[in-house]
Amino acid sequence: MGRSRMLILLLGVVILLGGGLAVVLLSQSGGGGGVAAPTPTPESPLIVVVVQPISQGEQVVSGTIDLRPWPGGLPEGYLLSEDEALGQYVRFDIPAGLPLLSAMLSETRSKALYQESELPKQIPAGKVAVALPVTRLSSVAYALQPGDHVDALASFLVLDLDQEFQTRLPNDYTLAVPGGGADDQTITFIPITPGGRERDPVFGFPTVEQPAELQRPRLVAQLTVQDMVVLGVGDWLSQQEESVVAAPTPRPGQPEPTPAPQVVVPPDIITVLMDPQDALVLKFLRETGAVIDLALRSSEDGGQTFSTEAVTLQYMFARFAITQPPKLTFGTEPRLPYSEENQP
Repeated sequence: MGRSRMLILLLGVVILLGGGLAVVLLSQSGGGGGVAAPTPTPESPLIVVVVQPISQGEQVVSGTIDLRPWPGGLPEGYLLSEDEALGQYVRFDIPAGLPLLSAMLSETRSKALYQESELPKQIPAGKVAVALPVTRLSSVAYALQPGDHVDALASFLVLDLDQEFQTRLPNDYTLAVPGGGADDQTITFIPITPGGRERDPVFGFPTVEQPAELQRPRLVAQLTVQDMVVLGVGDWLSQQEESVVAAPTPRPGQPEPTPAPQVVVPPDIITVLMDPQDALVLKFLRETGAVIDLALRSSEDGGQTFSTEAVTLQYMFARFAITQPPKLTFGTEPRLPYSEENQP
């Protein structure tokens, strides 16, 4: 009886071991049915995510961000390390739960608070925008519009200067007269205003020729900066959207109020695009008192550059065959307006 029980127990252990071995063999051979085991799903990468709301201009500090998996497609500019964001300033309000991107950060608080306006985005690379005052005459009778191409006509006055003093000629002179005695060390200074040039003696006395008026400047005009593009007409502040105030609703039986006439204010300034070197030329002309007029170019020029000759009084007389008027013993009335007061 004892031997029978022992035999049955051993048989059960063999059956259990055999079943376990079969399970192991089936799992290693794919279960015998040719079906591959399912591929494990890869884990999402950990990226920097905002866990506490951050306001514009605030600095990213520890505790406001964390590394967390981001399901789905990864956004452009995501960060893989908190060190890339800590100490930076956010450019706008960021609520919790959003990924922190590189475009949201700025190195300084001032750059984070003051964003670039839309105007620089309209300036092509390599160009600069410069403001230029205009009048009805210099702006082609206020015909200029954004996108127009214009050239700058400039005229200015030229003077003869003393090269060392850099002052207008002629110079003044002072006569230094030493004392009469041998022991007299004094010197008497006698101003001679203005200086002049020696001429032939008159009645045996030396004479000095002096100018009767200040030196007259000489006018020259030339085509300068070419093919500038008008970016804006008028003050940029006046072009911003103004708040619209609703007109009061008239009471029943009352006539509707007559709208106030709109007053068109002509622009007194425009903004043009040009090369940086040409911007310096325009600045020089403006600050030296040159008169600048804008010439509107044809839309068919295609960026053509013109070569012109400077216009002076001599050029005008030579090109248009203007004859110098002779000095006569008679004249006309009224004479051309001329007075000492309006002379430079």
